[in-house]
This record gives sequence, C-alpha cells and structure tokens, in this order.
Amino acid sequence: LPTVLAGLFTGFIAMALIMIPINLWSVPLFSPNFAKPEMKQALYDYILKINLPFNLIKGAIGTTVTLIILTTLKKRKIT
Repeated sequence: LPTVLAGLFTGFIAMALIMIPINLWSVPLFSPNFAKPEMKQALYDYILKINLPFNLIKGAIGTTVTLIILTTLKKRKIT
C-alpha cells in the first residue's frame, strides 16, 4: 500500500504540473481573448488561481476513489 500511495500521489502532482504548460498553449488557442498580448497576465492568473487548484482537487479525488476501491478489493482478496 505505501508504494501504491506514493505512485498515486506522484501521479496526481505530475498531472497538475503538466497541465500548466498545456493550458498555457491551449487556452489562447481556443479562447481568442486570452491570445491578446495585454491578456498574458490574466492568463497566468487564471491558470494559477483557477486551473491549478482544480487539477489538484481533481487528482486528489481520483486518488481517494482509487484508494477506496483498492482497499475494498484487497479486503475481498480480489486482487
């Protein structure tokens, strides 16, 4: 279980960090207002204040659900 926990934690942190450059590329592509040079600071604020916390919460929820399912399966000796 400690190895699984370490892997899940590393995975959801990596996912949240990888989403930063992906969103820096994709948000201006699909939302033309953010493509303007004067909106660059607003884009950074959006990613750090809204998108990063969302991805961290999403990863934490996914990790929690996975741990619940894995512990239930181990108790029933299915895995």
